[in-house]
Amino acid sequence: MNNTFNGGRFLNFFLYDIKSIGRRHAFAAMMLGGAGLVLYAISVVLSLVFSQKWGTPPEPARWVVFSFASLAFVFYQTQTYGFLTEKRASSAYLMLPASNLEKFLSMMLNTLIVLPVLFFGMYFLIDWVLSLLDPNYGATLASRFYTMASSVIEGASLAASGPIVLHIVLGFLGSAFVSLLYFLLCGLLFQKRKVGYAILILLGINIVFSPLGMWIFSSIGNSVATMTMSEEVINSFANSLIFTSHSVHLLLIGGLGTGIYFRLKNIAQ
Repeated sequence: MNNTFNGGRFLNFFLYDIKSIGRRHAFAAMMLGGAGLVLYAISVVLSLVFSQKWGTPPEPARWVVFSFASLAFVFYQTQTYGFLTEKRASSAYLMLPASNLEKFLSMMLNTLIVLPVLFFGMYFLIDWVLSLLDPNYGATLASRFYTMASSVIEGASLAASGPIVLHIVLGFLGSAFVSLLYFLLCGLLFQKRKVGYAILILLGINIVFSPLGMWIFSSIGNSVATMTMSEEVINSFANSLIFTSHSVHLLLIGGLGTGIYFRLKNIAQ
């Protein structure tokens, strides 16, 4: 099908794509989104067995499990559309009535919006229900995160001018989008050991660019050391860092998105 866009056709394909992802990855979604519930159940069982008391997981353990679940979710993007590297499965997908552009847009929406919202929504909903039903469970992770984010925003607002909340949100989303798109692209490029190759590439990039990064940070440190600190200087320096961060994120997102589009187009050919 040619590379055009039709609203109705795209909507039908987008909904079909979501359902297909649900069928293929329902078990993985339940395990990742329900990791907090698994931790809670294990903690209660072990506590009843060894101390005959109703024990809930401590908050640090809950944060550790949430962090690992989030990392696993990012890694799992290599599998969401990883079937496209298999000839039989990719042939069936490419025969679906949608253009390459529509398939690409559906892929982007699912990877960057739909799947993250479902994962975090499910995880925090379960955490909230456990907190509501069990008084010993403690505060929800969402409330703790809000408290920590408020402290960070309050401190950052002293060092930069402008809509600091917007800058922080954009910075977080930029980093998240880059990570998700990177692992999605690796899933489309490699047939086997997708996560392993993705991590190896990251290590290689880190080794190659570490000297450059050290030089940049050293230069920034020397510049800061020679500055006469004032509110105006601090604001200017912080705003420059914010602009640079946003620019790098946009370049990486654009580059990864372009790579995904042409990889999908190449598979179609």
